[in-house]
Amino acid sequence: MLVIFYRKTLSFFVLFTFFSCLAHSATQGHFKLEEQPDLGMMNNFKASELCTVAENSKHFIQQHPDDKFAVHQGSVFDEKITLTKVTETLDFLCNVYREDVRDKRQSRLHDVEFLTKNFDFYRWSPDIKIAQAIANKSTNAIKARMLNTIPSDKIFLTKYYTKLLTASSIKTEKFNQALYELPFDEIGLPLVEANKLKPQLIRFQFTRQQVIAGALLAGNHKRKALAKPLVWITEEALHDVLLQGTGVLEVDGEILR
Repeated sequence: MLVIFYRKTLSFFVLFTFFSCLAHSATQGHFKLEEQPDLGMMNNFKASELCTVAENSKHFIQQHPDDKFAVHQGSVFDEKITLTKVTETLDFLCNVYREDVRDKRQSRLHDVEFLTKNFDFYRWSPDIKIAQAIANKSTNAIKARMLNTIPSDKIFLTKYYTKLLTASSIKTEKFNQALYELPFDEIGLPLVEANKLKPQLIRFQFTRQQVIAGALLAGNHKRKALAKPLVWITEEALHDVLLQGTGVLEVDGEILR
């Protein structure tokens, strides 16, 4: 795997063969600058989608500065990877995309020469010693086997399953379970404050079965709604979402993630 740095800002992205995933830091492994990286064919992604990822990432950084787990400067290479430089890189990606659309030309984000000119590429190799140490302590035979067979030139990534679920924008007899927006009493509330108020917050006052029975909806015990329904799914789909923690929804024929 390659990690790339925009040379002006030194912010970094993880570059798979399709150049579409972001990373804010990496805690293990070895990194080596590659002067002449072999990028292959850079056409397995849409520049518009990469820009969308960049914009959403910047939005999260700006809207959740108190989320210290996800929003912080990098620590793998040096202290120069500040959040300001991260947002500058995110802006750079979208600026390039929009300039190319305006000029009606092929996106330069698919151009290997442009990428190698504007970014530094670091080869990310696995830390075999740590992998083997974890494997030796693990009681899971499959996990130990996988860690012990990591090749020296590839890092180990696990896949994540997301189920495609059918949903409705309105409540029906079939689609009778809601996926809710953040409850009204937490909208605009900083994460630090929310953690202090946990016992008083709506989402800590009801059991799963009470929520399924409609505790957050208007009219329950003659009170106003406590949260806004975003979309409606079946009860079976609700349990799938709760089990996996995520899902891809087809709402009235449109795919939502």
